[in-house]
This record gives sequence, C-alpha cells and structure tokens, in this order.
Amino acid sequence: VANRAVPVVRIQFALDGGVAADSRTKPGTQRLMLDTLREGTDGTLGPLDGPEIARRLERLGAAVTASTALDRTRFTLNALAPVLGPSIALFADIVARPAFPPDQIERVRSQLLAGLASEAFDPQAIALRAAPSLLYGPDHP
Repeated sequence: VANRAVPVVRIQFALDGGVAADSRTKPGTQRLMLDTLREGTDGTLGPLDGPEIARRLERLGAAVTASTALDRTRFTLNALAPVLGPSIALFADIVARPAFPPDQIERVRSQLLAGLASEAFDPQAIALRAAPSLLYGPDHP
C-alpha cells in the first residue's frame, strides 16, 4: 500500500516452512539459522562480518528481520526509499548468502539454550510448549 508521507519501503520475502519443518531430532534448527543470518555473509558485496553488517544497516537507516511461524518463514527489509538499491543488495546477501561463521553459530546457540532454560520458569512459555500436543496429539510437530 503506497503511503507518500514517509519515504520508507518495506519488502517481505516469505517461504513455505517454519518451525514445523524442524527435524524432531534437532529441534530449534530454524531459530538458530534465523538468529545467525546477520552474523556474516559472503555475497556480492564481499565477505562481511556481523559488526560490518550492523554498521551498513545503520548507515542506510535500514532494518532486516527474520521471523518464523509453524508453516512460514519471513524475511523483512525496512529501508529508506532514497537508498533502496544498496539496502536491497545488503538484504539479498543476508538472506541468500549467509556465511554462518562457526564461532558465531556457537555464540548464538549458547544464547538460545540460555533462553530455553529460562522458559522453564515462564508460565506462558510452559503453556505454549504444552498446548500443541494437548490440542493436536503427541505426533503434532
């Protein structure tokens, strides 16, 4: 929907498949992948590490987010219209050419595991984990 009041462009790239597509033997793979996307690329802009990606996004006034649901994965770019070209180029490298540096994968993995451990004390998180199997049966992904 066009809104000429603010020169901002939002692009969303959506894929079929979300957390329900995670392997039962390796749950959380989707989340780990999404949380590691901005930690390095090796694409058309050359090799970039996480801090350089963050600096470029900040200079462009752009934001890249990734989210997932049961059956969908979304990548979103919010960018300023005057610098849309360079913003799209960076977005494309982040989404299509992530480097997944091993040290960053381990750092993000540790953060995710710490977050999961804290969910054991959060009533809402406990309910969200229990609800699908209670509603749909134990074989529900």
